[in-house]
Formats: sequence, C-alpha cells, structure tokens
Amino acid sequence: MVIELDDIPNGGPALMIYVLRKAGKPLTTRQVYEETRKLVPFCAFDNAVALNLIRLSGAIKGKREGGAWIWWIEDEEKAATASDHD
Repeated sequence: MVIELDDIPNGGPALMIYVLRKAGKPLTTRQVYEETRKLVPFCAFDNAVALNLIRLSGAIKGKREGGAWIWWIEDEEKAATASDHD
C-alpha cells in the first residue's frame, strides 16, 4: 500500500483517527503513540488525553483491557466528521 503524504493529517485528533482507521483493528495507547510518531515525529499532543477526548466526542471507542487502554473506530461516519473539524 502506498500512502500519499497529502493524505496524512499533520497532527492532533485527525492523525490519531487516521492511524486507527488505517490499522483496522484495536490498538493500545502505546501502539497509537508509536504509529503517530512514525508519521509525524513532532506531534505535540498527549495521546492519552487526546484519545480520551476523541472518545468522549464519540468518534472512537476505547476501553480498559488488562493494564492498558485499547482504541478502535466503530462508526466511520462519526470519525470522518470529527476529523473534518480539526
């Protein structure tokens, strides 16, 4: 798969939604952090706080499993709407 640089958000919630959408499976907070850093090494967002805010907006789902939070996208329409506002 080829990813065009223009398709990658430059940071923030839109980037995290992009990473979760591309993963197509639940990711831990650490995995989201690692994937966002690969795309935008200097993203200033605190992933844990930002992911919880995105979850509260309804754009992504999250739950505590074992000792970690996992995150996923369930409703593509809400995720697209949320990333459009960033």
